[in-house]
Amino acid sequence: MKKKYFLIIMSIIGILLCLNTLYHIDDFVKEQIVAIEEVYKSIGSNNVTNITKAIEQNGHTIFTIINLVSILLYMYIGVNAFKDELETKRNKLLAASIGLFITSSNSITELIAVLYIVIFSFTKHKKEKKKQLITMPPPSRTSNSYKKSLILLVVYFSQLIWGSLIPRDIALLANIIFDVVLLSLTIYLFKTELINGFKDLKQQPKEYFHYLLQKYLIGMGIMIVVSTIAITITNNPVSVNQETLNSLPLWYILPASIIFAPIVEETVFRVCFRTFIKNDKIYIIISGLVFGYLHAMHEANLLNVIVMTLPYATLGSMFAYIYVKTNNPTGSMAVHAGHNTMASILSILIR
Repeated sequence: MKKKYFLIIMSIIGILLCLNTLYHIDDFVKEQIVAIEEVYKSIGSNNVTNITKAIEQNGHTIFTIINLVSILLYMYIGVNAFKDELETKRNKLLAASIGLFITSSNSITELIAVLYIVIFSFTKHKKEKKKQLITMPPPSRTSNSYKKSLILLVVYFSQLIWGSLIPRDIALLANIIFDVVLLSLTIYLFKTELINGFKDLKQQPKEYFHYLLQKYLIGMGIMIVVSTIAITITNNPVSVNQETLNSLPLWYILPASIIFAPIVEETVFRVCFRTFIKNDKIYIIISGLVFGYLHAMHEANLLNVIVMTLPYATLGSMFAYIYVKTNNPTGSMAVHAGHNTMASILSILIR
């Protein structure tokens, strides 16, 4: 049987399985609750109540979205198999297969996704005759760039000093003021880099979309594996950072996550760090680890800090890798904003 027909048949089976799950969504949600309760019982954790309650309230919406995404991915793979574009679309199909593994709702769809990943991993890639992403020139390292980066780094990390001194009753107000000042300073200092980056995105929207989506799916696949290991070690499915975000009002956390964090954090951890670190590998590692540590520094103990740093570090390293390859800060900002948008939507659904 030709590879193409096998992939088409598997795609049809996958779509039918997703439709079956959607048709029996009530039973599926109940099964997930029972499975989660058994997992928590096996690891001796008592933090299951909030999770099961959230799934009872929003499980239909969450799993409906997940299965609809899976159907779209199956359709994408099936259509490209039918059009005999397996070799030219190999990298995209591999990314779609990883996405299918992430959104799989049962063991059969997981098996199909694994088969896809194996098949496309061994499929010879043939370059498409189309426009490739033209990366921007490497950032210049001048005395002005060093000065700008140093100023922003000092201001950003100053919150580690004064943050703990602010009374709790005015902490939110202080954070809002600091966020506005920091965002304004970032745009003022790096307006040239941001404008040039947005212009480049505008000139190559399709090329950037394909490149960024592929890297994001691969990065998320790695992050999910690392997160699963971290949850197993800490017996806690929700990081302190995420719990803090969930406790904040939506009118603050949405703009902070979708606008402030992508612009400021990508400028600080990617642009500023890159100014001082020339070696690509060292830069990606340090940028990711510092980014990860600052998101996990408030965990209960040292072990949890170390373990929970890794998922965030994986995410930060992916953003750094994108910046290294494109030299465009707005590329990693777009991925960061997209990731935080999806995370915010899920957070709202399970509140």
